[in-house]
Amino acid sequence: MEQRRQLQERLLQRVSELPGVERVAIASSLPIDASHASDGIAIEGRDDLPAGQEPLAYITLVSPGFFETLGIRLVEGRLFPSTIGHKDPPAAVINETMARRFWPNESALGKPIRSNDPADREWREVIGVVRDVTDPGHFGALDTSLQIYRPMAPEAWNNFILAARAAAPDSLAETLRRTVAGLDGDLPLAYPRTVERALDYARHNFQVVNQILGAFAFLGLALAAVGLYGVISGTVAQRTQEFGIRMALGARTRDVLWLVLSKGVLLAILGILMGLAGVAGLWHVLGAVIPGLQGRDLMSLALIAGLLLVVALAACLLPARRATKVDPLAALKFE
Repeated sequence: MEQRRQLQERLLQRVSELPGVERVAIASSLPIDASHASDGIAIEGRDDLPAGQEPLAYITLVSPGFFETLGIRLVEGRLFPSTIGHKDPPAAVINETMARRFWPNESALGKPIRSNDPADREWREVIGVVRDVTDPGHFGALDTSLQIYRPMAPEAWNNFILAARAAAPDSLAETLRRTVAGLDGDLPLAYPRTVERALDYARHNFQVVNQILGAFAFLGLALAAVGLYGVISGTVAQRTQEFGIRMALGARTRDVLWLVLSKGVLLAILGILMGLAGVAGLWHVLGAVIPGLQGRDLMSLALIAGLLLVVALAACLLPARRATKVDPLAALKFE
């Protein structure tokens, strides 16, 4: 344990001295990391709930400077001091959501909390409250919105993540590898990457699915446009004799065109409205299944609706123009 603690301290010191590095910290997990797991917790003065019914919280071990490195703002109290060690009183920092849930009308500072893990049931005093942090790489429902931060020094995990804020993070990977190798040649530095690349990695599967669904959506839009044109133009073409008779009885060309366009556009608008209602329902379902789904793309919906409306207009206008050129006498003779 002491060797791991010393190694972590030396690593933080070495990395902080690298050119371009502004801040550095280590943690058991990061908001964009999928390895964090929730655990049951207990609040002093409240009845312990049966296993499986207790409130859950994500518990993250962090080094001093973690919140400054990630830009997590302090709301109340204080953060872990840079000199914190295993001999200091057990302490914890929680997020705003947890503070509001358990102490809605009072301060959470000084309140004892603990984990329900049988191996670690030590009471820890809440010394600070920080802003909530979202997980931009997670699209599904989270186990909980509660977050507890504990100091890394007293526990010194084997596996930890190094986070560094630098002016040019893309060029830092090889320097970090050499720095880690200089401390311990057997200590691996796995997957060094920037936040943007980490997010791309976390979203890769969704991006692939999105591209596939986009291709099918484009094909569906093309088929819908062709089908819409075929149905409406066929319906208009069947009324060619009717239009000829109307013109023989005195109807003008623009009257016939307006008759066709008004009915065709009305049908197209009704169909688009039904489609938009279906999209709204689908959005609601997907939002419940994937809470992290991005906002609604109203611009794309407007473009698709406009395209279908233009197709409907063309399907009405072209056959109607051909119908107005029919000889009225020939139409009357046919009837």
